[in-house]
Amino acid sequence: MNNREVNDLSKIHLLLDGVDPPPEEPDIKLLQKTEIVTVMAFLLALREDLFSRFFEAENPELAARLREDPAANIVRDLCTLRIQLYKKFKQTDQELLNNLNNLDRQEWFDQEAIRRLRENGVEVIQANFRAEDYSLFFSRLITEYIEKCRQFFPEWLKFSYITEAFCAPNYTKNGVLKSEFHKYHENWDFYPYHLYLYWNPMDIGNLLINDEKFVKTIYTQHGDQFWDSSKFHDAADSTKQSIYECIDRSDQTVIVVDCENSDAFKLLGVLRNLNSSEIRKIKRIVLFDDYHTTNAWTWLKNFTDIPVEYREVERITGRKSLVDIKMTAGICEAYYQDYVDTFIICSSDSDFWGVISSLPKANFLVMYEYSKVGQAIKDALDTRGFFHCALDDFFTGNATDFQKAVLLIELRKRAPFILGKTAMEITREVYLATRITAKESEMNHFCDKYVRTMRLRTDSEGKYFIDVTEG
Repeated sequence: MNNREVNDLSKIHLLLDGVDPPPEEPDIKLLQKTEIVTVMAFLLALREDLFSRFFEAENPELAARLREDPAANIVRDLCTLRIQLYKKFKQTDQELLNNLNNLDRQEWFDQEAIRRLRENGVEVIQANFRAEDYSLFFSRLITEYIEKCRQFFPEWLKFSYITEAFCAPNYTKNGVLKSEFHKYHENWDFYPYHLYLYWNPMDIGNLLINDEKFVKTIYTQHGDQFWDSSKFHDAADSTKQSIYECIDRSDQTVIVVDCENSDAFKLLGVLRNLNSSEIRKIKRIVLFDDYHTTNAWTWLKNFTDIPVEYREVERITGRKSLVDIKMTAGICEAYYQDYVDTFIICSSDSDFWGVISSLPKANFLVMYEYSKVGQAIKDALDTRGFFHCALDDFFTGNATDFQKAVLLIELRKRAPFILGKTAMEITREVYLATRITAKESEMNHFCDKYVRTMRLRTDSEGKYFIDVTEG
């Protein structure tokens, strides 16, 4: 088909029949997330003026939480003293040995950090310590307190990789910290902002420039991979503004979802990344679902303030779904009977074009997944002047509570039938039933945290049941 045919709406069905579109990369600029690196920069003791300029300005609420948290401030102050020790290691040791001047009497150490630590119940001034002793002492304290900062990192992130970034593995073994000290000085320019952290330094630019670069780098250095880029970006402001304008122009806006051809977790990611005052203008979400899809749709109402209407569509035959027909009828009913004038359609199926072309006075906004929609339908929407965007463009890291809840619900459903199955077999069944796509490493993480920790318990009546803890 040529471009002329693409713009001929009467031939749209010719463009859509019989071709599975290839996955397509986003064609708009996405906003990179910097929440994880903001936490890292604060804890690793980035200089105050640089932290305020490059990190706090982008994430002021997160920065405020960090500044108010005792454990976060303890880690920051300990990292401050460790960097100062590494920079003046020989001079520090000479003062300790020859002049009996402890750290609180050495000018290159931050005396305010020492005072704050003491006020927070952490005494760092130790008698008869050499510089090497302090290096080990700081590492032990940082390892202890970084565990208390777990809440600042997303659950999907392997926290063991974070703890290692603050202290080298096996740091108590002879020679490990000495090796780290020399590596730090020999590769000074490769450490972000000259902050010390445990990694294999290389010339890749600023490691703390954004979440995607940091996470993918530390995963790679552990022989692992992180693939879900939706955890690292959000839709551009221009995309969100177009959605707001569509809602503001309408008298009544309804979200209509083809559950067979949409992703519940991505949809929640969209809703949670839009302005709450705009979201409140949406009258309801109507879900047209088939019993073959994930049970996540039935739980969506518990994670959004927008009223959710769930409609399960029956099947006349086992092979044929009627979701697209029911959705079309539902939109027409809402338009003519309820006077809804604006519909946000969530579907990657080209069947929705029929209802769009049948209601020329209604307003439509379409959200789809890149891997499931072809260019032809997007060109058709452009020609009619309807805004469209991808669910994939929105940040999904704030929807992990929904994903976790659905996985645990499915796991509890299967708990009575686990005999004779391995933990990974159970895990794969849970992911398959919930239609959650995940790499092996992510499933292993869920398996270790929730499946392998299931226990047989008794209730108050002495009846046995399998307990799934949420960790």
